Amino acid sequence: GKSSTLKLEAFNEEQEFEFTIEASNSPTAGETERNATALTVRGPDVDGLLASMTAALAVRGCSILEIHASRQHPHDDVDKSIHDVFYVVKRDTGEPFDDDELEELAQGLLDSTRTPMNVNSVKAAMHELESTNSYLQARVKKLERLMYEKQITLVNRQGEVIARPPAVAATSPEK
Repeated sequence: GKSSTLKLEAFNEEQEFEFTIEASNSPTAGETERNATALTVRGPDVDGLLASMTAALAVRGCSILEIHASRQHPHDDVDKSIHDVFYVVKRDTGEPFDDDELEELAQGLLDSTRTPMNVNSVKAAMHELESTNSYLQARVKKLERLMYEKQITLVNRQGEVIARPPAVAATSPEK
């Protein structure tokens, strides 16, 4: 039958394999039959990588049933790497992904390895959003005040306008 396993690889500038992704609907040797799509990721250990990959899967409609995340530590302790396996199903049906959907799923996962989330980038984005939010709140208050001022005109007992918003006060009332 047709193979239901797909492998993708990403190269770095030195044309060395940086990350490899294998997407499969076939159980691997020694594994019991699973009713899920297996996504295996191998590559360098980078902070924020697992968060990026799980977010990428969630965005693509995956429910993660199981994750096996492990680090490989060579003897020199410099080139640490990861070997992570995600078992996923479609969120809406609970079924494994179709074989013709594996490439798009694997590509999305591979793309997420290029921009791992890290705490600093999330904090910076949050700070920017808080700053924008404060500015917008102040702007809304100012606009509400201006609208309110334009809706009120004070007239004394003699029928004279004693307070009117500046923009409106320039034109005298019709008599």
